[in-house]
Amino acid sequence: MEWENFFSNIGFWYNVFIEWYISAPIYGQVFALIGLITLLALAITLLFYVIKGIAYLVYYTFKGVYYLLKYIGYGFYKLTEGFYFLVSGKSKPSKQEGSHTNVQNTTINQYNYILEYCSECGRKISF
Repeated sequence: MEWENFFSNIGFWYNVFIEWYISAPIYGQVFALIGLITLLALAITLLFYVIKGIAYLVYYTFKGVYYLLKYIGYGFYKLTEGFYFLVSGKSKPSKQEGSHTNVQNTTINQYNYILEYCSECGRKISF
């Protein structure tokens, strides 16, 4: 389709609409104007929600792919770490060994007998 023909076709239908609009009674013109504004508002609202939906779809797709790759990498890391400790014969360091290195005994005199508590966790220390 040629562009000149396309624009002349639009111009023709625009002129037909203007002739119809002017020949309509005043209440018909008001209702037509209200209808056009309503259709324009609905079209803009629909366009907004379609674009918003596409943006959410793209965002959550990328977020899901990111988490998928992140945890695949984390699983691969844990697998190779376990394989390393298995092959090397070293024991895996536990988290509890390093956490109690700074523990100090705290003594509290209470009612003529001594209680000892851990300064980190507050538990009573048994001997």
